Amino acid sequence: DAEPGGHYGVVFFATEPPELEQDITQVAIASMIGSLVLVKVPGTIVEKGFLEEFSANRFYFKPPVNFNIRIANLGNVHFKPQGEIAIKNWRGKELEKVVINETKGNVLPDSTRKFEEQWLSENMSFWKIPIGRFSTDLQIAYGESEKTLDGKLIFWIIPWWLILVIVIIIILVISGVWLIKKRRKKKKVKVGVDSLKR
Repeated sequence: DAEPGGHYGVVFFATEPPELEQDITQVAIASMIGSLVLVKVPGTIVEKGFLEEFSANRFYFKPPVNFNIRIANLGNVHFKPQGEIAIKNWRGKELEKVVINETKGNVLPDSTRKFEEQWLSENMSFWKIPIGRFSTDLQIAYGESEKTLDGKLIFWIIPWWLILVIVIIIILVISGVWLIKKRRKKKKVKVGVDSLKR
């Protein structure tokens, strides 16, 4: 008489503690483990997922880049979301892919599950740190009908040493412009004094 859709429960297995002797202070220990059981009951099955969150920080000094993904199950049956995050550079060239939910975890009905994924460039070294603007394309499939969820976001990787170099260049440019203006003013004053003397 169960309703159609997904149902779940836990089966526990426990050991029976040894009997204690009377009039003696003793400690009895029993262990217990549980196993999650997922069941689908035939009938009107509703598979409906919703991407509640796909986020990352806007700026990084260096990889790794951490992605947060929250998927809500609005249907009546559990599903295992599977997919990838494609990482692209500022020219739109695909660099690498990050696999989502490698452990094949389920999202239960009327619940939201968080998946945390990380991108650490495989070819990264000190001289090959990814720099600049990056975009991502998230593609997730779920359920027996393989419905899809997608998302996009943009982040920047700007190493601290590059920021320092840019700041130094700006300071040098401003100082150079200031010195040039100061020298021009001195020349104008000198020309004015010479003209008065004549």
